[in-house]
Amino acid sequence: MRKWLRRTVIAAILIGVGLAVLYEYATHVGRGWLSGEAFFQGRPTSYWCRAINGWVERFDTPHDAEEYLRANSWEGLLTLTSNAIRFEQPRPTLWAKACGWVGQEPLQVDNDPPAILGGGDEAEPVLRELEDDSAMQRFVERARRTARFNANLSGVMVR
Repeated sequence: MRKWLRRTVIAAILIGVGLAVLYEYATHVGRGWLSGEAFFQGRPTSYWCRAINGWVERFDTPHDAEEYLRANSWEGLLTLTSNAIRFEQPRPTLWAKACGWVGQEPLQVDNDPPAILGGGDEAEPVLRELEDDSAMQRFVERARRTARFNANLSGVMVR
């Protein structure tokens, strides 16, 4: 009886540790908390950096990703650029290609940019930390521009 209980407890502990490792890998919450990173929507700066990099990898160049942000925002619609109407979708991810090779339909992944790129006051601490990375500076500026535009737009709509 004791042997069975011991094995059950050890299996439960191993499963718990495995789930904790998977959660940490997906969210970076533990690392962010330990290293004192800023948080936005419950996720640290390292998570948002990885999310932006993963989103940018869907495009041929970072400039294309930035252009996608501009074209598919209110700014793109108000300037009436042709890109806002007919902008090509990003290239498929490696996962989507692998699912195609096997013959499976991949899960639909939206092409929306990470939420941090929407800017806003609550995103500012994370944007300040992301600004230190030279590869992120163009996206940080775009997020701030979007936040200013949204603030101006909401001020106009309230009146």
